[in-house]
Amino acid sequence: MELRTNAGLTAAAAGLVAAFGIWATAFDGWRTDIIRSLLLEPGADKVAHVIVYGALALLFGLVVERASRRIAWIVGPSLAWVVGFADELRQLGIRGRDASIDDLLANTIGVLVVALVLYVSRSQTESQDRLVG
Repeated sequence: MELRTNAGLTAAAAGLVAAFGIWATAFDGWRTDIIRSLLLEPGADKVAHVIVYGALALLFGLVVERASRRIAWIVGPSLAWVVGFADELRQLGIRGRDASIDDLLANTIGVLVVALVLYVSRSQTESQDRLVG
């Protein structure tokens, strides 16, 4: 799981996925009937939450990794989780939107999966560095 090799490409892809997902939650009018029907399938929006907040966690983790590989696995995903929590709070005051514990749970799953991937990647990189050095 060597994320550093393609970190720039990975960060760019994660950033695009996260930006699209966050933009889509801010503006409901963008959805076409086809996309709307896909998102209205039972559980489909939860999958979208896992993917978008996982991508955001990966993006933040890779950005933090540039400063400190040691804390990137926890700081990046934590920042993504805070964004998800803030988004759910924001929805409390918007007519036609609803804050959801289920959405927050889906966000948390995406963030935790990425935190685990970043942690394992860091551990493997440190092991390889010890063997080489």
